[in-house]
Amino acid sequence: MKHTRRFLDLLFLVIFILVAGCEKDSPTPTANPGAMVRDYEICPTDWYSYGEFGEAGYGFEAVLASTQISKHILAEGTVLIYQDGFNYRIALPYSDAGVNSIVKTSFTTETGVALVHLEDNQGNIRVPSATIKYRMLIIDDQPRITNPELDLRDYQDVAAFYDLN
Repeated sequence: MKHTRRFLDLLFLVIFILVAGCEKDSPTPTANPGAMVRDYEICPTDWYSYGEFGEAGYGFEAVLASTQISKHILAEGTVLIYQDGFNYRIALPYSDAGVNSIVKTSFTTETGVALVHLEDNQGNIRVPSATIKYRMLIIDDQPRITNPELDLRDYQDVAAFYDLN
């Protein structure tokens, strides 16, 4: 009886984790109607491996779903993704040199989703062990055209221009 109760408690916990997950798609309002923001928290269990371990091209990807990534945005607008650091946000794609490898973080977009990719040049990257926060900025074509000098890789510059919270 005691074992059955413990098993049911554990089963409930596993189901809760699978259903609840860590991925969040929470809208953040902006003062600029041409920009939409979504924040995500990607847990270690949200990453999916691809390729062959030990070979170039092996890595992990996570899905950032957003209905605002439309065919119009893909053709005429811009999708930017920033990864949270300690006191900053870094624009994707970026590379980080480790002791024996270079880790590349990048993303691709399709209608309705952005896929964040993690790869290294050795083909032996491990799934992230901690939750990683990302901020996606979806920009319609007009605001981007009005300020061609805007540095889209500098989150502080982008946040000031689009009046992000």
